[in-house]
Amino acid sequence: MDNAMQTFKKLAYTDFHQMKAALEAGTVFRIKDGAENRRVTRIEPSVSGKTANVYYGGLARHYGHFNPNGSNNACGAFIYVEPQIASLADELKGKLTAATVNIAAVSVPAKPFLERFIAGAEFHTPHTCEVVVGVAFVRGHNRLDVTLRDEAGKTRVTPRYNPDGTHKFRPERNLVEGKLPPKMVERKVSIYRHAYNGSLFVIREGEVLPSIRGISNATKVGETTITEKQ
Repeated sequence: MDNAMQTFKKLAYTDFHQMKAALEAGTVFRIKDGAENRRVTRIEPSVSGKTANVYYGGLARHYGHFNPNGSNNACGAFIYVEPQIASLADELKGKLTAATVNIAAVSVPAKPFLERFIAGAEFHTPHTCEVVVGVAFVRGHNRLDVTLRDEAGKTRVTPRYNPDGTHKFRPERNLVEGKLPPKMVERKVSIYRHAYNGSLFVIREGEVLPSIRGISNATKVGETTITEKQ
């Protein structure tokens, strides 16, 4: 898609840990801000975990106030996933067998999701915490069946995905490349200000201030809830 014509479409992520995992797995995120188009290099969530600073280019160049769905609370900039360039159809044909798909019957061009999955890439849907374990075309029905497995090991087959990995009816269930992120939990934390250098730090519920100069006598300035790995 021409970058100049890129429009905002909500991403499938529900928190920044999922987004960072996708970035580390090789997903290319870009920031669209008017005529500017910048590649994301780093994502740093705020203390609350609700918004993040998203970096591009140099170490200090960034936008603040981004949400996990790619929107921005402070300006019209948004984040989108850069489409991968499809390889030659012959390469796809060489990787598929007649038992799984009849290439001649496929009426759509090769899509990155199919190519990447066949090549061994992992995909999941963050919304339901399920991973893709199988893909099959149903001959004569113009249908793609995707087999998903949840965290308990239960599998199900759904015909509701398009060949590019998008869900036909619910965009929040779009498939995302990469391993399924670990379970996240919410924890209450207290925010303290260092007694000497003024820096902020958090202490989780149940923890005590360590006997360290500047920390043991720090001033409590507030409370919040953070989301982190279980």
